Amino acid sequence: MLRLSLSRSPTEMAMWSDVELLTNEDTNTVRLGSVSREESGSGLYQVDTLVKISTANEVQTDPHLCSSSGSNWSIVVADRTVILFDQSYQTILLLLHFETDVDAIDVCLDGQFLVVCERNGNLHLIYVPHKRILLTRALVEKPPSGDKKTYRYLIIEEDKASLGTYHVFLLVKDGFFHITNLALAKIETAIGKMDGGALKELQSLIKIDFCSTMDYHDEGCSTAVMFNLGHEIHLMIGGDKENVVTHWMMDPHQAKMCLAHSVNNALISGVRKMVVVENLLYILDTEDTLSLWDLHFLVMIHCWPDLTIHDFELTTECGSASMVAQDKGSMKMITLTKQDNSQINSLQIRSLPSMTTKINMDTIYLVEGICENPESSRGEPVSSLVVRCFTEALPENRLSRLLHKHMFEEAEKFAIAFELDLELVYKVKLDFVLEQLASASVGSYGQDVWSELVEEAKTNLMKITDEQYVVEYCLKAPWPTFETAEKMLNHAATLLPYSCLQIQEALARLATFCSVHWPREFQWHRLD
Repeated sequence: MLRLSLSRSPTEMAMWSDVELLTNEDTNTVRLGSVSREESGSGLYQVDTLVKISTANEVQTDPHLCSSSGSNWSIVVADRTVILFDQSYQTILLLLHFETDVDAIDVCLDGQFLVVCERNGNLHLIYVPHKRILLTRALVEKPPSGDKKTYRYLIIEEDKASLGTYHVFLLVKDGFFHITNLALAKIETAIGKMDGGALKELQSLIKIDFCSTMDYHDEGCSTAVMFNLGHEIHLMIGGDKENVVTHWMMDPHQAKMCLAHSVNNALISGVRKMVVVENLLYILDTEDTLSLWDLHFLVMIHCWPDLTIHDFELTTECGSASMVAQDKGSMKMITLTKQDNSQINSLQIRSLPSMTTKINMDTIYLVEGICENPESSRGEPVSSLVVRCFTEALPENRLSRLLHKHMFEEAEKFAIAFELDLELVYKVKLDFVLEQLASASVGSYGQDVWSELVEEAKTNLMKITDEQYVVEYCLKAPWPTFETAEKMLNHAATLLPYSCLQIQEALARLATFCSVHWPREFQWHRLD
Protein backbone atom coordinates (compact mmCIF):
# COMPACT_ATOMS: atom_id res chain seq x y z
CA MET A 1 0.00 0.00 0.00
CA LEU A 2 1.24 3.49 -0.78
CA ARG A 3 2.12 5.59 2.24
CA LEU A 4 0.37 8.93 1.82
CA SER A 5 0.49 12.07 3.93
CA LEU A 6 -1.32 15.38 4.00
CA SER A 7 0.31 18.49 5.44
CA ARG A 8 -1.48 20.80 7.87
CA SER A 9 -0.80 23.41 10.52
CA PRO A 10 -0.57 22.52 14.21
CA THR A 11 -3.86 22.73 16.07
CA GLU A 12 -6.03 20.78 18.45
CA MET A 13 -6.52 17.44 16.77
CA ALA A 14 -9.63 15.36 16.32
CA MET A 15 -9.85 11.85 17.77
CA TRP A 16 -10.64 9.48 14.90
CA SER A 17 -12.34 6.88 17.08
CA ASP A 18 -15.60 6.09 15.25
CA VAL A 19 -14.76 3.14 13.01
CA GLU A 20 -17.44 1.55 10.85
CA LEU A 21 -16.70 -1.73 9.07
CA LEU A 22 -18.69 -1.80 5.85
CA THR A 23 -19.94 -4.81 3.92
CA ASN A 24 -17.84 -5.51 0.87
CA GLU A 25 -20.43 -4.43 -1.69
CA ASP A 26 -19.83 -3.08 -5.17
CA THR A 27 -20.12 0.67 -4.67
CA ASN A 28 -18.72 1.94 -7.93
CA THR A 29 -16.78 1.02 -11.02
CA VAL A 30 -14.11 3.14 -12.66
CA ARG A 31 -12.08 2.77 -15.81
CA LEU A 32 -8.45 3.82 -15.68
CA GLY A 33 -7.44 6.05 -18.54
CA SER A 34 -4.54 5.76 -21.01
CA VAL A 35 -5.10 2.06 -21.59
CA SER A 36 -4.34 0.95 -25.13
CA ARG A 37 -5.68 -2.22 -26.70
CA GLU A 38 -2.18 -3.68 -26.67
CA GLU A 39 -2.07 -3.53 -22.89
CA SER A 40 -3.38 -6.45 -20.89
CA GLY A 41 -6.56 -6.08 -18.89
CA SER A 42 -9.69 -4.03 -19.37
CA GLY A 43 -8.72 -1.07 -17.22
CA LEU A 44 -12.01 -1.54 -15.37
CA TYR A 45 -11.78 -1.50 -11.59
CA GLN A 46 -14.45 -2.32 -9.05
CA VAL A 47 -14.27 0.09 -6.11
CA ASP A 48 -15.36 -1.20 -2.70
CA THR A 49 -15.50 1.00 0.38
CA LEU A 50 -14.38 -1.20 3.28
CA VAL A 51 -14.06 1.13 6.26
CA LYS A 52 -15.33 4.55 7.28
CA ILE A 53 -13.53 6.42 10.06
CA SER A 54 -14.99 9.57 11.59
CA THR A 55 -14.69 11.77 14.67
CA ALA A 56 -17.12 13.36 17.08
CA ASN A 57 -14.93 16.48 17.25
CA GLU A 58 -14.94 19.31 14.78
CA VAL A 59 -12.10 18.85 12.29
CA GLN A 60 -10.14 22.07 11.92
CA THR A 61 -7.52 20.93 9.42
CA ASP A 62 -6.73 17.87 7.34
CA PRO A 63 -5.17 15.05 9.37
CA HIS A 64 -1.79 13.46 8.79
CA LEU A 65 -2.55 10.10 7.15
CA CYS A 66 -0.39 7.06 6.65
CA SER A 67 -1.14 3.41 5.99
CA SER A 68 0.61 0.14 5.38
CA SER A 69 -0.18 -3.56 5.25
CA GLY A 70 1.37 -6.99 5.65
CA SER A 71 0.45 -10.62 5.13
CA ASN A 72 -2.15 -10.66 7.93
CA TRP A 73 -2.60 -7.04 9.00
CA SER A 74 -3.41 -3.55 7.75
CA ILE A 75 -2.91 -0.32 9.61
CA VAL A 76 -4.28 3.23 9.31
CA VAL A 77 -2.89 6.22 11.19
CA ALA A 78 -4.66 9.57 11.43
CA ASP A 79 -2.79 12.11 13.56
CA ARG A 80 -2.49 10.49 17.02
CA THR A 81 -4.96 7.65 16.32
CA VAL A 82 -3.71 4.18 15.35
CA ILE A 83 -6.11 1.51 14.04
CA LEU A 84 -4.86 -2.00 13.35
CA PHE A 85 -7.09 -4.23 11.17
CA ASP A 86 -6.81 -7.72 9.82
CA GLN A 87 -5.53 -7.91 6.24
CA SER A 88 -9.01 -7.63 4.68
CA TYR A 89 -10.29 -4.81 6.91
CA GLN A 90 -13.05 -6.98 8.38
CA THR A 91 -11.86 -6.95 12.03
CA ILE A 92 -10.44 -4.24 14.29
CA LEU A 93 -7.49 -5.71 16.16
CA LEU A 94 -6.40 -2.57 17.99
CA LEU A 95 -7.45 1.07 18.35
CA LEU A 96 -5.16 3.40 20.29
CA HIS A 97 -4.89 7.15 20.90
CA PHE A 98 -1.55 8.72 21.80
CA GLU A 99 -0.57 12.03 23.41
CA THR A 100 0.92 13.47 20.21
CA ASP A 101 0.98 12.74 16.48
CA VAL A 102 2.35 9.37 15.41
CA ASP A 103 5.40 9.95 13.19
CA ALA A 104 6.22 6.34 12.30
CA ILE A 105 4.76 2.91 12.89
CA ASP A 106 5.36 -0.70 11.89
CA VAL A 107 4.27 -4.24 12.72
CA CYS A 108 6.52 -7.26 13.16
CA LEU A 109 6.58 -10.95 14.16
CA ASP A 110 3.53 -11.82 12.05
CA GLY A 111 1.47 -8.97 13.44
CA GLN A 112 2.08 -9.79 17.12
CA PHE A 113 4.03 -6.62 17.96
CA LEU A 114 3.47 -2.97 17.09
CA VAL A 115 6.16 -0.29 17.26
CA VAL A 116 4.85 3.28 17.53
CA CYS A 117 7.02 6.42 17.37
CA GLU A 118 5.38 9.56 18.76
CA ARG A 119 6.26 13.14 17.89
CA ASN A 120 7.02 13.88 21.54
CA GLY A 121 10.00 11.52 21.28
CA ASN A 122 8.45 8.42 22.88
CA LEU A 123 8.94 4.96 21.40
CA HIS A 124 6.35 2.32 22.32
CA LEU A 125 6.50 -1.46 21.95
CA ILE A 126 3.00 -2.95 22.07
CA TYR A 127 1.92 -6.60 22.26
CA VAL A 128 -1.14 -6.74 20.00
CA PRO A 129 -2.99 -9.85 21.32
CA HIS A 130 -3.10 -8.39 24.85
CA LYS A 131 -3.42 -4.75 23.69
CA ARG A 132 -0.60 -4.01 26.12
CA ILE A 133 2.29 -1.53 25.99
CA LEU A 134 5.37 -3.50 27.03
CA LEU A 135 7.97 -0.79 26.74
CA THR A 136 8.10 3.01 26.41
CA ARG A 137 11.35 4.91 25.93
CA ALA A 138 11.82 8.66 25.47
CA LEU A 139 14.64 8.53 22.91
CA VAL A 140 14.48 12.21 21.91
CA GLU A 141 14.41 14.57 24.88
CA LYS A 142 13.91 17.79 22.88
CA PRO A 143 11.59 17.11 19.93
CA PRO A 144 11.44 19.70 17.12
CA SER A 145 8.88 22.45 17.52
CA GLY A 146 5.84 23.06 15.36
CA ASP A 147 4.62 20.49 12.88
CA LYS A 148 7.99 18.91 12.09
CA LYS A 149 8.44 15.19 12.52
CA THR A 150 10.68 13.92 15.31
CA TYR A 151 11.11 10.50 13.72
CA ARG A 152 11.68 10.69 9.96
CA TYR A 153 11.63 6.95 9.20
CA LEU A 154 11.29 3.58 10.94
CA ILE A 155 12.78 0.26 9.80
CA ILE A 156 12.24 -3.09 11.54
CA GLU A 157 14.00 -6.15 10.13
CA GLU A 158 14.58 -9.63 11.49
CA ASP A 159 18.18 -10.57 12.18
CA LYS A 160 19.13 -13.18 9.56
CA ALA A 161 21.65 -14.72 11.96
CA SER A 162 19.21 -14.94 14.88
CA LEU A 163 15.61 -15.63 13.91
CA GLY A 164 13.03 -14.04 16.20
CA THR A 165 15.40 -11.19 17.05
CA TYR A 166 14.99 -7.81 15.34
CA HIS A 167 17.00 -4.76 14.34
CA VAL A 168 15.24 -1.40 14.59
CA PHE A 169 16.52 1.75 12.87
CA LEU A 170 14.91 5.04 13.84
CA LEU A 171 15.85 8.01 11.68
CA VAL A 172 15.81 11.49 13.17
CA LYS A 173 17.00 14.80 11.71
CA ASP A 174 20.64 14.56 12.78
CA GLY A 175 21.20 10.79 12.91
CA PHE A 176 19.65 7.44 13.68
CA PHE A 177 19.02 5.12 16.60
CA HIS A 178 19.96 1.47 16.17
CA ILE A 179 18.13 -0.92 18.50
CA THR A 180 19.52 -4.46 18.80
CA ASN A 181 18.88 -7.56 20.93
CA LEU A 182 15.13 -7.08 20.52
CA ALA A 183 14.23 -10.75 21.00
CA LEU A 184 10.52 -10.55 20.22
CA ALA A 185 10.01 -14.31 19.81
CA LYS A 186 11.42 -14.91 23.32
CA ILE A 187 9.41 -11.96 24.69
CA GLU A 188 6.22 -13.51 23.29
CA THR A 189 7.10 -16.85 24.88
CA ALA A 190 7.68 -15.16 28.24
CA ILE A 191 4.32 -13.39 27.98
CA GLY A 192 2.59 -16.67 27.15
CA LYS A 193 4.16 -18.33 30.20
CA MET A 194 3.43 -15.25 32.34
CA ASP A 195 7.12 -15.25 33.28
CA GLY A 196 7.67 -11.71 34.56
CA GLY A 197 11.28 -12.37 35.46
CA ALA A 198 12.24 -13.56 31.98
CA LEU A 199 10.36 -10.67 30.42
CA LYS A 200 12.22 -8.14 32.56
CA GLU A 201 15.56 -9.75 31.75
CA LEU A 202 14.86 -9.72 28.00
CA GLN A 203 13.96 -6.04 28.19
CA SER A 204 17.19 -5.26 30.04
CA LEU A 205 19.22 -6.85 27.22
CA ILE A 206 17.82 -4.45 24.59
CA LYS A 207 20.62 -2.19 23.36
CA ILE A 208 20.12 1.29 21.88
CA ASP A 209 22.93 3.13 20.05
CA PHE A 210 22.87 6.53 18.37
CA CYS A 211 24.88 7.43 15.27
CA SER A 212 25.18 11.09 14.29
CA THR A 213 24.91 12.12 10.64
CA MET A 214 25.51 15.85 11.17
CA ASP A 215 28.91 15.72 9.46
CA TYR A 216 27.37 14.24 6.28
CA HIS A 217 23.75 15.43 6.04
CA ASP A 218 23.96 19.07 7.12
CA GLU A 219 20.30 19.69 6.16
CA GLY A 220 19.11 16.61 8.00
CA CYS A 221 18.04 13.07 7.07
CA SER A 222 14.85 12.40 5.13
CA THR A 223 14.53 8.63 4.55
CA ALA A 224 16.37 5.33 4.84
CA VAL A 225 16.42 1.75 3.64
CA MET A 226 18.06 -1.34 5.10
CA PHE A 227 19.36 -4.39 3.26
CA ASN A 228 21.47 -7.47 3.94
CA LEU A 229 24.47 -8.86 2.09
CA GLY A 230 24.75 -12.31 3.58
CA HIS A 231 24.60 -11.67 7.32
CA GLU A 232 26.00 -8.14 6.95
CA ILE A 233 23.63 -5.31 7.81
CA HIS A 234 23.68 -2.24 5.57
CA LEU A 235 21.79 1.03 5.86
CA MET A 236 21.27 3.71 3.20
CA ILE A 237 20.27 7.18 4.38
CA GLY A 238 18.91 9.87 2.07
CA GLY A 239 19.14 13.60 2.64
CA ASP A 240 19.70 16.97 1.00
CA LYS A 241 22.53 19.36 0.15
CA GLU A 242 26.14 18.12 -0.23
CA ASN A 243 25.68 14.41 0.53
CA VAL A 244 22.38 13.07 -0.76
CA VAL A 245 23.06 9.39 0.09
CA THR A 246 25.25 7.83 2.76
CA HIS A 247 25.96 4.12 3.04
CA TRP A 248 26.42 2.68 6.55
CA MET A 249 27.35 -0.84 7.58
CA MET A 250 28.01 -2.74 10.79
CA ASP A 251 31.62 -2.65 11.93
CA PRO A 252 32.28 -6.07 13.51
CA HIS A 253 35.09 -4.70 15.68
CA GLN A 254 33.20 -1.72 17.09
CA ALA A 255 29.83 -3.55 17.00
CA LYS A 256 28.16 -0.40 15.70
CA MET A 257 27.14 1.15 12.38
CA CYS A 258 29.88 3.13 10.60
CA LEU A 259 29.98 5.17 7.39
CA ALA A 260 31.16 3.19 4.36
CA HIS A 261 30.43 5.42 1.37
CA SER A 262 28.59 8.58 0.31
CA VAL A 263 27.12 10.12 -2.85
CA ASN A 264 27.22 13.87 -3.53
CA ASN A 265 24.55 16.01 -5.14
CA ALA A 266 26.05 16.07 -8.64
CA LEU A 267 23.22 13.98 -10.14
CA ILE A 268 20.28 14.52 -7.78
CA SER A 269 19.49 17.39 -5.44
CA GLY A 270 18.02 15.37 -2.60
CA VAL A 271 16.29 12.09 -1.68
CA ARG A 272 12.65 11.55 -0.70
CA LYS A 273 12.34 7.76 -0.92
CA MET A 274 14.52 4.68 -1.52
CA VAL A 275 13.70 1.02 -2.21
CA VAL A 276 16.20 -1.83 -2.57
CA VAL A 277 15.58 -4.82 -4.82
CA GLU A 278 18.49 -7.28 -4.83
CA ASN A 279 21.40 -5.37 -6.45
CA LEU A 280 19.34 -2.33 -7.45
CA LEU A 281 18.39 0.85 -5.62
CA TYR A 282 15.39 2.94 -6.69
CA ILE A 283 15.62 6.58 -5.60
CA LEU A 284 12.86 9.19 -5.79
CA ASP A 285 14.48 12.60 -5.49
CA THR A 286 13.12 15.89 -4.16
CA GLU A 287 12.32 17.03 -7.72
CA ASP A 288 9.89 14.11 -8.25
CA THR A 289 12.26 12.23 -10.56
CA LEU A 290 12.82 8.49 -10.23
CA SER A 291 16.25 6.97 -10.88
CA LEU A 292 17.80 3.50 -10.70
CA TRP A 293 21.23 2.87 -9.13
CA ASP A 294 23.68 0.01 -8.75
CA LEU A 295 23.48 -0.88 -5.07
CA HIS A 296 27.14 -1.85 -4.61
CA PHE A 297 28.85 0.97 -6.49
CA LEU A 298 26.14 3.63 -6.03
CA VAL A 299 26.27 4.51 -9.72
CA MET A 300 23.15 5.73 -11.53
CA ILE A 301 22.04 3.24 -14.19
CA HIS A 302 18.89 4.89 -15.49
CA CYS A 303 16.44 7.70 -14.74
CA TRP A 304 12.98 8.77 -15.92
CA PRO A 305 13.01 12.60 -16.09
CA ASP A 306 9.77 12.67 -18.13
CA LEU A 307 7.76 11.13 -15.27
CA THR A 308 6.72 13.39 -12.39
CA ILE A 309 6.28 10.90 -9.55
CA HIS A 310 4.97 11.92 -6.16
CA ASP A 311 5.26 8.47 -4.55
CA PHE A 312 5.81 4.84 -5.57
CA GLU A 313 5.65 1.31 -4.25
CA LEU A 314 7.06 -1.95 -5.61
CA THR A 315 4.89 -5.04 -5.63
CA THR A 316 4.52 -8.44 -7.27
CA GLU A 317 1.66 -10.62 -8.47
CA CYS A 318 1.92 -12.62 -5.26
CA GLY A 319 2.22 -9.93 -2.66
CA SER A 320 3.80 -6.75 -1.43
CA ALA A 321 7.27 -5.31 -1.80
CA SER A 322 8.60 -7.77 0.79
CA MET A 323 8.16 -10.51 -1.82
CA VAL A 324 9.82 -8.60 -4.64
CA ALA A 325 13.22 -10.24 -4.32
CA GLN A 326 11.62 -13.69 -4.54
CA ASP A 327 9.43 -12.94 -7.57
CA LYS A 328 11.28 -10.60 -9.92
CA GLY A 329 9.51 -11.87 -13.00
CA SER A 330 6.17 -10.35 -12.04
CA MET A 331 7.52 -7.19 -10.40
CA LYS A 332 5.50 -4.01 -10.87
CA MET A 333 5.64 -0.43 -9.67
CA ILE A 334 2.58 1.48 -8.45
CA THR A 335 3.18 5.19 -9.00
CA LEU A 336 1.33 8.26 -7.80
CA THR A 337 2.02 10.85 -10.48
CA LYS A 338 1.15 14.52 -10.73
CA GLN A 339 -0.27 16.10 -13.87
CA ASP A 340 1.72 19.30 -14.51
CA ASN A 341 0.50 22.01 -12.11
CA SER A 342 -2.85 20.31 -11.53
CA GLN A 343 -4.04 19.17 -8.10
CA ILE A 344 -5.08 15.86 -9.69
CA ASN A 345 -2.96 12.77 -8.97
CA SER A 346 -2.93 9.68 -11.18
CA LEU A 347 -2.43 6.15 -9.90
CA GLN A 348 -0.57 4.05 -12.47
CA ILE A 349 0.77 0.50 -12.52
CA ARG A 350 3.96 -0.07 -14.49
CA SER A 351 5.82 -3.21 -15.50
CA LEU A 352 9.48 -3.46 -14.57
CA PRO A 353 12.05 -2.98 -15.88
CA SER A 354 10.33 -1.45 -18.95
CA MET A 355 8.22 1.03 -16.89
CA THR A 356 5.38 0.61 -19.40
CA THR A 357 1.85 1.17 -18.12
CA LYS A 358 0.12 -2.07 -17.23
CA ILE A 359 -3.31 -3.12 -16.01
CA ASN A 360 -3.46 -6.28 -13.90
CA MET A 361 -5.56 -8.27 -11.49
CA ASP A 362 -3.90 -6.88 -8.35
CA THR A 363 -5.89 -5.36 -5.51
CA ILE A 364 -5.01 -1.81 -4.49
CA TYR A 365 -6.00 -0.25 -1.15
CA LEU A 366 -6.25 3.52 -0.66
CA VAL A 367 -7.01 5.67 2.36
CA GLU A 368 -8.92 8.77 1.34
CA GLY A 369 -10.08 11.88 3.18
CA ILE A 370 -13.68 12.86 2.36
CA CYS A 371 -15.13 16.37 2.73
CA GLU A 372 -18.67 16.77 3.99
CA ASN A 373 -19.44 18.91 0.94
CA PRO A 374 -17.21 17.70 -1.93
CA GLU A 375 -18.62 20.38 -4.26
CA SER A 376 -17.49 23.20 -2.00
CA SER A 377 -14.59 25.31 -3.25
CA ARG A 378 -13.76 26.79 0.16
CA GLY A 379 -11.07 24.22 0.90
CA GLU A 380 -12.80 22.85 3.98
CA PRO A 381 -11.04 20.02 5.89
CA VAL A 382 -12.04 16.40 5.56
CA SER A 383 -14.89 15.16 7.75
CA SER A 384 -14.26 11.42 7.45
CA LEU A 385 -11.74 8.88 6.20
CA VAL A 386 -12.51 5.85 4.07
CA VAL A 387 -10.50 2.81 3.04
CA ARG A 388 -11.22 1.84 -0.56
CA CYS A 389 -10.29 -1.32 -2.39
CA PHE A 390 -9.67 -1.28 -6.15
CA THR A 391 -9.94 -4.68 -7.86
CA GLU A 392 -9.79 -5.14 -11.61
CA ALA A 393 -13.21 -6.34 -12.73
CA LEU A 394 -14.04 -8.44 -15.78
CA PRO A 395 -16.44 -6.39 -17.93
CA GLU A 396 -18.72 -9.41 -18.32
CA ASN A 397 -19.10 -9.69 -14.56
CA ARG A 398 -19.82 -6.00 -14.19
CA LEU A 399 -22.44 -6.15 -16.95
CA SER A 400 -24.07 -9.10 -15.20
CA ARG A 401 -24.31 -7.12 -11.94
CA LEU A 402 -25.87 -4.14 -13.70
CA LEU A 403 -28.46 -6.37 -15.37
CA HIS A 404 -29.20 -8.15 -12.09
CA LYS A 405 -29.94 -4.73 -10.54
CA HIS A 406 -32.16 -3.82 -13.53
CA MET A 407 -29.89 -0.85 -14.31
CA PHE A 408 -30.60 -1.21 -18.02
CA GLU A 409 -29.57 2.25 -19.20
CA GLU A 410 -26.18 1.96 -17.50
CA ALA A 411 -25.83 -1.62 -18.78
CA GLU A 412 -26.45 -0.55 -22.37
CA LYS A 413 -23.84 2.22 -22.18
CA PHE A 414 -21.42 -0.16 -20.49
CA ALA A 415 -21.90 -2.88 -23.14
CA ILE A 416 -21.26 -0.35 -25.91
CA ALA A 417 -18.12 0.97 -24.18
CA PHE A 418 -16.64 -2.52 -23.74
CA GLU A 419 -18.02 -4.02 -26.97
CA LEU A 420 -20.08 -6.62 -25.13
CA ASP A 421 -23.25 -8.41 -26.26
CA LEU A 422 -25.85 -5.65 -26.59
CA GLU A 423 -28.62 -8.11 -27.41
CA LEU A 424 -28.11 -9.69 -24.01
CA VAL A 425 -29.00 -6.33 -22.43
CA TYR A 426 -32.15 -6.04 -24.55
CA LYS A 427 -33.21 -9.64 -23.85
CA VAL A 428 -32.83 -9.26 -20.10
CA LYS A 429 -34.73 -6.01 -20.25
CA LEU A 430 -37.50 -7.72 -22.28
CA ASP A 431 -37.70 -10.51 -19.72
CA PHE A 432 -38.15 -7.87 -17.05
CA VAL A 433 -40.91 -6.19 -19.11
CA LEU A 434 -42.53 -9.60 -19.58
CA GLU A 435 -42.70 -10.02 -15.80
CA GLN A 436 -44.23 -6.56 -15.48
CA LEU A 437 -46.81 -7.36 -18.16
CA ALA A 438 -47.73 -10.58 -16.40
CA SER A 439 -48.17 -8.73 -13.10
CA ALA A 440 -50.20 -6.01 -14.77
CA SER A 441 -52.51 -8.52 -16.47
CA VAL A 442 -53.84 -9.70 -13.12
CA GLY A 443 -53.74 -6.33 -11.40
CA SER A 444 -55.57 -3.06 -11.70
CA TYR A 445 -52.97 -1.10 -13.63
CA GLY A 446 -54.03 1.95 -15.60
CA GLN A 447 -53.83 2.53 -19.33
CA ASP A 448 -50.65 4.62 -18.98
CA VAL A 449 -48.77 1.75 -17.36
CA TRP A 450 -49.93 -0.70 -20.02
CA SER A 451 -48.94 1.63 -22.83
CA GLU A 452 -45.50 2.29 -21.36
CA LEU A 453 -44.76 -1.42 -20.95
CA VAL A 454 -45.94 -2.24 -24.49
CA GLU A 455 -43.84 0.53 -26.02
CA GLU A 456 -40.82 -0.64 -24.02
CA ALA A 457 -41.30 -4.16 -25.35
CA LYS A 458 -41.76 -2.99 -28.95
CA THR A 459 -38.66 -0.76 -28.81
CA ASN A 460 -36.40 -3.52 -27.52
CA LEU A 461 -37.82 -6.21 -29.79
CA MET A 462 -36.89 -4.06 -32.79
CA LYS A 463 -33.26 -4.15 -31.61
CA ILE A 464 -33.12 -7.96 -31.47
CA THR A 465 -31.70 -9.81 -34.48
CA ASP A 466 -32.46 -13.22 -32.96
CA GLU A 467 -35.71 -13.81 -34.86
CA GLN A 468 -36.58 -17.03 -33.03
CA TYR A 469 -36.42 -15.16 -29.72
CA VAL A 470 -38.68 -12.39 -31.07
CA VAL A 471 -41.29 -14.89 -32.31
CA GLU A 472 -41.36 -16.79 -29.02
CA TYR A 473 -41.60 -13.54 -27.09
CA CYS A 474 -44.55 -12.31 -29.20
CA LEU A 475 -46.32 -15.62 -28.65
CA LYS A 476 -45.94 -15.78 -24.89
CA ALA A 477 -46.22 -12.10 -23.93
CA PRO A 478 -49.55 -11.21 -22.22
CA TRP A 479 -50.45 -8.29 -24.49
CA PRO A 480 -53.10 -6.03 -22.93
CA THR A 481 -55.32 -5.37 -25.98
CA PHE A 482 -56.63 -7.28 -29.00
CA GLU A 483 -55.05 -4.77 -31.39
CA THR A 484 -51.61 -5.03 -29.74
CA ALA A 485 -51.64 -8.85 -29.64
CA GLU A 486 -52.73 -9.06 -33.30
CA LYS A 487 -50.09 -6.55 -34.38
CA MET A 488 -47.24 -8.29 -32.53
CA LEU A 489 -48.26 -11.74 -33.83
CA ASN A 490 -48.39 -10.45 -37.41
CA HIS A 491 -44.96 -8.91 -36.91
CA ALA A 492 -43.64 -12.29 -35.73
CA ALA A 493 -45.13 -14.00 -38.79
CA THR A 494 -43.03 -11.79 -41.10
CA LEU A 495 -39.81 -12.83 -39.38
CA LEU A 496 -40.03 -16.62 -39.51
CA PRO A 497 -42.33 -18.00 -42.23
CA TYR A 498 -41.90 -21.57 -40.97
CA SER A 499 -43.48 -20.48 -37.67
CA CYS A 500 -46.62 -19.29 -39.46
CA LEU A 501 -48.66 -22.34 -38.41
CA GLN A 502 -47.98 -21.70 -34.75
CA ILE A 503 -48.70 -18.00 -35.18
CA GLN A 504 -51.88 -18.63 -37.20
CA GLU A 505 -53.12 -20.92 -34.44
CA ALA A 506 -52.52 -18.14 -31.92
CA LEU A 507 -54.34 -15.64 -34.15
CA ALA A 508 -57.26 -18.07 -34.54
CA ARG A 509 -57.55 -18.51 -30.77
CA LEU A 510 -57.40 -14.73 -30.47
CA ALA A 511 -60.25 -14.28 -32.95
CA THR A 512 -62.35 -16.97 -31.27
CA PHE A 513 -61.85 -15.43 -27.86
CA CYS A 514 -62.87 -11.99 -29.07
CA SER A 515 -65.99 -13.27 -30.85
CA VAL A 516 -67.16 -14.95 -27.66
CA HIS A 517 -66.19 -12.32 -25.06
CA TRP A 518 -66.24 -9.08 -27.03
CA PRO A 519 -66.66 -6.32 -25.97
CA ARG A 520 -65.70 -7.48 -22.49
CA GLU A 521 -62.13 -7.09 -21.27
CA PHE A 522 -59.40 -8.76 -23.26
CA GLN A 523 -57.14 -11.08 -21.28
CA TRP A 524 -54.41 -12.78 -23.33
CA HIS A 525 -53.56 -15.34 -20.67
CA ARG A 526 -57.12 -16.74 -20.84
CA LEU A 527 -56.56 -17.87 -24.44
CA ASP A 528 -54.69 -20.90 -23.16
